[in-house]
Amino acid sequence: MPHRRKSNITQKIGQSPGVLIHVGAQRAERVDVVHYYYDADHFQSNTLPKKQPEIPTFIPDRINWIKISGLNNVDFIDRVGRKFNLHPLVVEDILNTEHTPKIEDYEDYVFLTMKSLAIKRRDGSFIPEQVSLVLGKGYVLAFQELPSPIFRSVEQRLNNAQGRGRKRGSDYLFYMLVDVIVDHYYQVVDDMNTQLDDIEEEILTHPKEEILGRLQSLRKDLVFLRRIMIPMRDAIGNLQKTGAHLIEPDTIQFFTDTWDHLNHIINEVESARELIPGLLDLYMSTVSNSMNEVMKVLTIVATIFIPLTFIAGVYGMNFDHMPELHWRYGYASIWGIMLIVMGGMVYYFRRKKWL
Repeated sequence: MPHRRKSNITQKIGQSPGVLIHVGAQRAERVDVVHYYYDADHFQSNTLPKKQPEIPTFIPDRINWIKISGLNNVDFIDRVGRKFNLHPLVVEDILNTEHTPKIEDYEDYVFLTMKSLAIKRRDGSFIPEQVSLVLGKGYVLAFQELPSPIFRSVEQRLNNAQGRGRKRGSDYLFYMLVDVIVDHYYQVVDDMNTQLDDIEEEILTHPKEEILGRLQSLRKDLVFLRRIMIPMRDAIGNLQKTGAHLIEPDTIQFFTDTWDHLNHIINEVESARELIPGLLDLYMSTVSNSMNEVMKVLTIVATIFIPLTFIAGVYGMNFDHMPELHWRYGYASIWGIMLIVMGGMVYYFRRKKWL
């Protein structure tokens, strides 16, 4: 399930709009800055010093991709915003890791903030990470909450000149970064569907009480996914209006495909959410049936011993004048009668298919 963290969003109460406060967990103490710049024939990268990061120098006639990992250094993020003339409210949203996905259009750039789900724990759960992208003429700024490797595939594609990325503008780089985040949504949802299939099999074979906790955890995860994916789909859907002056028409078509992917993922999430109540009912029904089987066996055993207990009770009474007590074969006869009664009842129950 998503990592629960303490938020310092209460520090923003009463503050003026645009006041820069990092909202979220203190995940990365340092800031990692990597500057990629390329054209159709060349690709270069420059990793800036980690202790005292500097703002990369814009390389003209190249596509500049500046990847910044770590948002705790508010002063550095502020300097980056001033360098690229970002609105204070945009910088404020970059620092707010609790923000829901949205897209905003400004005169010189397009701002998009979203959630990445690529980082996973050993138990298969995910940790959401805030990612903000700024698309400008000839550059893309990528702000990550953590130094995660989610964009490594994009870096490799550009470095190896795979596909059309090196031949296109910054708008296509913007698309590739968004698309790789959406692709990781598929992986998370597929993992959840696999978990639900495994839980269904366990319910039918070996139902355990811990299954209830796992289903509850998955339900919360799916609610979280729905909460972030629907605004993300709306943001991508509005991209034709908000970023038309910076995104080429043929690149818009790729974003339309990404919108279709998000719509499909949301449908998968909804289907999984609808499946959980059915699995809960199946679990309760399976446990109830198992309990009924146990109670049936115990009832049959108790029923078999009722006449045996009656016979034993009768001949266990302390009366002197009981002829069978002084008969030589009385003890064996009582055992025979008890065995016949027990065998007859077992035979009858089997005929009725109760055993």
